[in-house]
Amino acid sequence: MSDTADIPPRDTGPRYAIGRKNPNLPFHPAVRAGDFIFVSGQVGKDADGNMVDGTIKSDVVLQDAVRICEFLRTVELFKHLTPTEITNIAEKMKRRRYAKDEIIIREGDPGEEFFLIGQGSVDVRKRMSGTADTHLTFLNEGNFFGERALIVDEPRNATCAAASDRVEVFALGKADFKLALESSASFKGQVESIYFQRQ
Repeated sequence: MSDTADIPPRDTGPRYAIGRKNPNLPFHPAVRAGDFIFVSGQVGKDADGNMVDGTIKSDVVLQDAVRICEFLRTVELFKHLTPTEITNIAEKMKRRRYAKDEIIIREGDPGEEFFLIGQGSVDVRKRMSGTADTHLTFLNEGNFFGERALIVDEPRNATCAAASDRVEVFALGKADFKLALESSASFKGQVESIYFQRQ
């Protein structure tokens, strides 16, 4: 297989341009969970013989990216974003899993990531007057947390821990989170609305 242009497009399945190094490349209809991804564009090889520009990603990475895209489309926070905006965010998210009572973020630590809950529930706790952590609320699938520290550049103001046996979250780094806010007025408006409600 010498040229990605020879690969016929698929007729079914979600269509996402995952792994695009050039954001101006069009969506490619060949992408479906379980497939390798082939993105049209100038294709070359690095010193190790790996594809560059026309990026090929493994099934595992592709399945994660497509799954995140599919999930984001069901979450209120992302419902008004364009397919391109959703894809750009999903490409940068990392999936993480936590066991019950495992700490995801700790009060007082620097804020480096934004989190979206894909499965399970999260216990939000806060220290009150030097005493042990006090439970504030539970967050469930589709809820997000960690935005405050990134918006105001302050340490975490609460601890978030896995409250169910299996918790899955999608994490977005600080720089990518801020870029998403700048790139999408809809995303920024909804994040800020919930942020102010939580104050």
